[in-house]
Amino acid sequence: MDSGAPRLIELTRLTEELVLSSAKGKRLLVGVSGGADSVCLLLCASALRQKGFTVCAAHIRHDLRESAALDEEFVHGLCGRLGVPFESRAVHVPRSGSVEDAARQVRYEALSDIYHSFGADALLLAHHRGDQAETVLMRLIRGCGSEGLSAMSAVSRRGDMLLLRPFLSVSRDALRQALTAAGQPWREDETNADCAYTRNYLRRQILAPLEARFPGTETGLLRSAELLRGEDGFMLAEAEARLPYCACLVLPCRFLVCSKVKALHPALARRVIRLFLDRCGTAIGFEKTEEIRALLSDGAGTVNLPGSARLRRIGDRLHYLPAVPPAWTAPEDYLSEVPGPEGFGDGVLTQAVPENLYHQSVLRLPRQGDVFRPFGHAGSQPLRRYLIDRKIDQPFRPFLPLLCVQNVVLWIPGIAASEQARLRPGAAAVCLHLTGRLPWQIDSNQQREDTAHGHYGENL
Repeated sequence: MDSGAPRLIELTRLTEELVLSSAKGKRLLVGVSGGADSVCLLLCASALRQKGFTVCAAHIRHDLRESAALDEEFVHGLCGRLGVPFESRAVHVPRSGSVEDAARQVRYEALSDIYHSFGADALLLAHHRGDQAETVLMRLIRGCGSEGLSAMSAVSRRGDMLLLRPFLSVSRDALRQALTAAGQPWREDETNADCAYTRNYLRRQILAPLEARFPGTETGLLRSAELLRGEDGFMLAEAEARLPYCACLVLPCRFLVCSKVKALHPALARRVIRLFLDRCGTAIGFEKTEEIRALLSDGAGTVNLPGSARLRRIGDRLHYLPAVPPAWTAPEDYLSEVPGPEGFGDGVLTQAVPENLYHQSVLRLPRQGDVFRPFGHAGSQPLRRYLIDRKIDQPFRPFLPLLCVQNVVLWIPGIAASEQARLRPGAAAVCLHLTGRLPWQIDSNQQREDTAHGHYGENL
C-alpha cells in the first residue's frame, strides 16, 4: 500500500471485522489520548459511521504532564473536524506506589463512566503489537502463568464493558506510517522517553536491544502469547467443567469441597480455586492461591481475602465468607404439600405435621431464642446447641429454613423433626415434602447429596 488511504482502509477493515464479530450493537466509544495509535483508531472508527455505527471519542486527562491540556485541545479539535462527539474527564492519579498502575485504574474508571453515559456497546482501544510484547515481558518478569502471559486479548471484558483491540497484530511503525501517508498529525507524549516508567524502560532498554541482537524477538513474544492464550482457554474450559462438581456457588452459602479440589491436577486445582473466587467477586494472585491450596490439606484454618472476605476450612468444605453476609430469605416453594400421609414421613425429606400446628406455623430462618426438642426426646434445647451437636457447618446454620410455631422449631427440613411434630393416631395432618435446595448441596441435579449433612463438619 503506497498511500495513506489504502493503509487506513486496511486498518478500518480490521476494526470493522472485530466490531461486527464481537459487539451486539453499533454504539462505539473510542479511547483517544492524542497519540498516533489512538488517532489512527479514531479515523478508522469514524469511517464506520458510513456503515451505520455511532461513534464517540473519550479523552482522559491525567494532568501528569504539562502538555496534558494541549493533548485534550488537539483531540477536541480533531473530533470537531471529523464530526465525532467528544467526551473528556479529568482524573487524579495517586503518586504513591506505581503511577502507571494507578493511572490505568483511574483511566478505566473514567472510561466506564463515559461508556455508560453514552450507552456504548463496545470500547475500542488502540493497543498494538508493541504494547502486547511489552505486556508479555512485563508479566513474565512478575512470574505469571499462561493466564497472565496470554497478555491482552482482542476481545475482553472489564466489568460490564466490552473492550475491543483491533490493532494487536499491527506494529507501531505501521500505524504511524498510515497517518503520515494520510497527512494526519498526532501528539507525541514526551514521557515516552522517560525510562523511569516501566513500559518505557522495557521498550527502550530491553526489547530494542533484544530485537537488534535477535531479530524477531517481538514476533516470538507474540507467538508465545498466542499459544498460551489457546492453552489458557483450554484450562479455563476444564475448570468451568469441574467447578459444578467441586463447589457450590448458589447463595446464601458458597464453598469448595476440599477433597474434590485436592484430587485435581495442581494446575487445574489452581484454576478451579481462582474461578470459584472470581464468581464470588474476589480476585487473587499466585501467593494467595497457593495459601488456599495448602489449606486443602489442613484440617482447619482461615485464609484472608481482598475486601475483608475469608475462606474458612470446616471439615471437608472451604467456605467463602464475605465481609457482609448475604441478604437471603427462605423461598416460598421450599416446602410443598403432598398427598398422604402414608406413615409419618422420614423426618428429613418428608414430614407429617399435625394440621392444627401447621396452620399456626411459618417457614423462616433461625432466630435468637429458637428451641428444638428432638423426636423421641423428653426435653428441649437451644437450636444452636442441637445444630452444633449434629455437626452442621457454622456458615450453614443461619440459612436453614425452619418450620416454626413462635420460637418452637417443628421441623428442620433436611435434618430432623421435633417431638412436637409427632402425629397422633387419627389426628388430621398435612404431609410436607422438601422441594428446596439444601445449603450443602453442590449440584442442583444431584438428589439430596449428603442429606445427613455428612460426617465432616466440626463441632463449633
